[in-house]
Amino acid sequence: MFVDADDWLEKNATELLLQKQQETDADIVYGNALMHTASEISELQECEYRDKRDMMLCYSRFTPGYTMVIWRRLIRKSLFSENNIRWIEGLNYAEDKYILSQLAYYSERFCKLNKPIYHYNRLNENSLVAAIANNQFNLNAFKQEIGNIQATEDFFSQKNNEYFCESAKAKLLYLKRQMDLALASSSKEGFEIAAKYINATDPFFWSTIGWNRGKFHRKLYGNYFYMKYSPLIKRPVKRIYSLIKK
Repeated sequence: MFVDADDWLEKNATELLLQKQQETDADIVYGNALMHTASEISELQECEYRDKRDMMLCYSRFTPGYTMVIWRRLIRKSLFSENNIRWIEGLNYAEDKYILSQLAYYSERFCKLNKPIYHYNRLNENSLVAAIANNQFNLNAFKQEIGNIQATEDFFSQKNNEYFCESAKAKLLYLKRQMDLALASSSKEGFEIAAKYINATDPFFWSTIGWNRGKFHRKLYGNYFYMKYSPLIKRPVKRIYSLIKK
C-alpha cells in the first residue's frame, strides 16, 4: 500500500481491503477516497471496469481525474518483484501513471471496494497539485508529466499495439492542452517543448485537430510568437477591415 505524506487512511482501511482481497483473490483491490479542500469534503470514486481490457484502455488514455493514482489500493507485492516494476529515478511527480499501467497490465484480477478508505489532503491551496488543478501551467510539472507519459508509451510499444496507439493519441492531446496553457501563461520554453514533442511524434497532428495542413503552417503552429501574438493582431485588423467594408 502507498500513502502520500500529507494524506491519511481510515483506521480500518487495511482490514477492509484485505478482507475484499481474501474474498476475491484479486491482485489489486481499490477503494474510494475523501478529498478534503477548504470548502468541502467530497468522495472520489474510480469506476468498476467490465473487464481487463476496459481498465487498460482507461489507463492507456491517461484518464484525467483521480483514476491514475497509486494510493487507496492494496497491491499484490509479487506484481512488482516478478515483473521488475521500478520507479524511474528523477521522475517524482505523477509517477503513478507508468507504474499503475504496468501493474494493471500484469494483473489478472482486480476488485473495487465501494467504501471510502483514504483521505486525500487538498487543504494546501499553494501546492503544485492545486496550481495544476486550477489550470495554471507549471514547467517543472509538465516535464515530469511528459517523462511519465513517455515511459508508459514506451512500455506499451513493447507489449500491446492497441494500448500503445491509445497512449500515443492521449499524449498528443495532452501536449496540445499544455501548449494552450503555456501560451496563456507566457511560458515560451513550455510551449516550445510541447511543440517539439508533437512534431517528433506526429508532424501531421496539427491538421488532425483542425488546424491547417501545409509544412509552412506547421512551422507557424510551432512558433511561440506567432501563436501568442497573431490572434491579438488579427482581431483589430479584422475589425478595421469590417468597418472599411461598411
